[in-house]
Amino acid sequence: QLLADPDIKNVCSASHLPTGIYQNGGGYSWQGKPPEVDPLVSSTTVDCDYLNTFGIKMYEGEFYPENTYNDTLHIVINKTFADIIGLKPIIGSILERGGKRTIIGVTEDFNFKPLSQKVEPLAMYCFSNFSQYILCSISSDDIQKTVKNIEKLHEDINGDYPFEYHFLDADYDNLYTSEARQGKIFNIFSFLAILISCLGLFGLSSFMMAQRIKEIGVRKANGATVTNVVMLFSRYYIRWVIISFVIAIPVSYFFIRSWLKDYAYKTPVSWWIFVIAGGIAILIAIITVTWQSWKAANRNPVDALRYE
Repeated sequence: QLLADPDIKNVCSASHLPTGIYQNGGGYSWQGKPPEVDPLVSSTTVDCDYLNTFGIKMYEGEFYPENTYNDTLHIVINKTFADIIGLKPIIGSILERGGKRTIIGVTEDFNFKPLSQKVEPLAMYCFSNFSQYILCSISSDDIQKTVKNIEKLHEDINGDYPFEYHFLDADYDNLYTSEARQGKIFNIFSFLAILISCLGLFGLSSFMMAQRIKEIGVRKANGATVTNVVMLFSRYYIRWVIISFVIAIPVSYFFIRSWLKDYAYKTPVSWWIFVIAGGIAILIAIITVTWQSWKAANRNPVDALRYE
């Protein structure tokens, strides 16, 4: 009845949401299993439409056939579990735990926990009677209308129970709320740190220019150009920025590696990240100092010497 709505593309049932399958256990047996091997395997119940609803790809074999909603003889596992079992061919092998089931398919690995954790072995049982959720893949043309149609159907069939729904994209966002919040905090404090540094650099350069007005006047009287004066003072500050940058590289690298080690999937800490950061730091320093240097260099040297 749900699929009669043209805005509903696919429907399936499952015992767990794909954002978190935390039910697991050991005790699986197969032919030739070493006694020391007893993986902790996550498990979920699905139906034959689970594959198409979420766009999961098969690595080998096939998923539960169409119109199959209860199957006590077969089982589908993911590639990680198949690699642990290690049998060749894996399709047709017998997996035993509370009964014997023939492996009919192996899916490509997909993440069913936050990306801070590696993909774990997974067993998918076809027991729709144990399902707790109905999951729909819907069109984005008119979401509110589609939800109202689903709610109406729910009221007609199961009206004694409240209609509760949520969107999986929001669930996925909630998985990474802490990272998003942390990113915003880092951005704010980075901006404040850069702002305070620029104000300090601006004030220091203004003070130095005021202290060296006579020197600038003498240099200009002896033929120094505006560019020469600007380069002279900018070079002084750039040197200290480079020294501080060299000190910051190992410290930041250590903290980045320490932070990333808690994630199963992580971005590489490439050398170009530090080159870009150093280039931006030098550019900010140049922009901050150049304005003061340029003003001092464009003053009439006679006025500067008379002032002294």
